[in-house]
Amino acid sequence: MTPSTTVLASVFDDDGRMSAIEGLHWTSVSGGVNAPAPRPFIHGYVWCDTMIDGELAHSCRHGTGPHRVKVCLIKKNNKSIWPKILALVGH
Repeated sequence: MTPSTTVLASVFDDDGRMSAIEGLHWTSVSGGVNAPAPRPFIHGYVWCDTMIDGELAHSCRHGTGPHRVKVCLIKKNNKSIWPKILALVGH
């Protein structure tokens, strides 16, 4: 998994509130290398030391962490909470 295709499996805590992810928005530009995507996806930001679940391809090689990392949310990995995510970011 590359920095431009990071996926979070969960973005809500047990009480149904947003947890470590912030700044949800639609974009077709990835984090890391700013690669273009074939269509817009929902992205947000997490601190590299506060992952909720999933895999984060980040090494802190470019400086002392923690760093704010742009992540892409994929519907396939978030089916049970996708309606909440869409409600927050808009269609």
